[in-house]
Amino acid sequence: MVEEFLKKILEEKKRLNQAKSAEGAFERSLPLLISQFNLASGKPTIQFLEGRDAVKRIGEDSLTSETEILSYVDSERLNAVLKEENEVYREKRGKLGVTKRIIYLDSPEVRKRALGFNPAVTTVRVIDGSLFPLSTVMQIYDGKVSY
Repeated sequence: MVEEFLKKILEEKKRLNQAKSAEGAFERSLPLLISQFNLASGKPTIQFLEGRDAVKRIGEDSLTSETEILSYVDSERLNAVLKEENEVYREKRGKLGVTKRIIYLDSPEVRKRALGFNPAVTTVRVIDGSLFPLSTVMQIYDGKVSY
């Protein structure tokens, strides 16, 4: 009798542990499930991507843009970190004919580099960096914003 009682207690503890494990897995998966549901239902979603691979992934996604890409760029910061990747991206975008309007922080290097852009796919404007001291790259295209 004591043996059966102990077996019942053991079985109940196993069920509780399985339930807790399942609950933990559910809690960890819930944000991704909500994001995928919102995407499928047309609601806005936010994805956080980090690192070089994420930057490449965002760049590749923008190359599929069906709308003109609008961009704000701190060129010095971008080239300090991703100069080669940016050159490859610019070349691909030109070959694909994906148009882009870019606002750069003004500098002699930006003005020099802008002369080499293909005007059929790239429109460049420069602004005084002291008036807008942002150090980022932002792109807007196809209802998406990458920052």
